[in-house]
Amino acid sequence: MKRLLVIVLAAFGLAVQIHADQLEKGFVHPPDSARPWVYLFPLDGNITSNGITADLEAMKRVGIGGLVYFEVDQGAPKGPARFGGTLWREMFKHLCNEANRLGLQVNMNNDAGWCGSGGPWITPELSMQKVVWSETGGARPGAL
Repeated sequence: MKRLLVIVLAAFGLAVQIHADQLEKGFVHPPDSARPWVYLFPLDGNITSNGITADLEAMKRVGIGGLVYFEVDQGAPKGPARFGGTLWREMFKHLCNEANRLGLQVNMNNDAGWCGSGGPWITPELSMQKVVWSETGGARPGAL
C-alpha cells in the first residue's frame, strides 16, 4: 500500500511540475490569442502606406496581437486620405493586407470620429448634440 501511495504521489508531483512548466512557457511566450491590442488613431486623413507598414511591423515586433482602427479629427491639418474616400479605402485595404501578412488582427470603429457614425452625409440637425441644463429660481429641494 505504501508503494502505491508513493507512486501516486510521484505521478501527481510530475503532473504538477509539467503543468507549472507549461504555465511558465505560456507566460513567457503567450499564444497569439493572449497578446494585447492597441488603438490606431490616424489623424484626419493623414495616413500613408509606408507609415502603415512601419507601424504594423513595430507592433508585431513588440508583441501586439491586433489593433482597433479609429479615424479621428483632433484639429490636425486635413490629410489627403479623407475618411471613406478612394485613397482612404486603398490605405485601409493596405492596412488589412499588411496586418494579415504579419499575423495581426484588425477591428475598425465604424466612424470618422470619436462618438458614433459620422461623415458628410450627417446634416447638422442629425449631428452630435450637446445637452445643457441650468437652474432657475424655482422651489428649493425639500421645500414644499
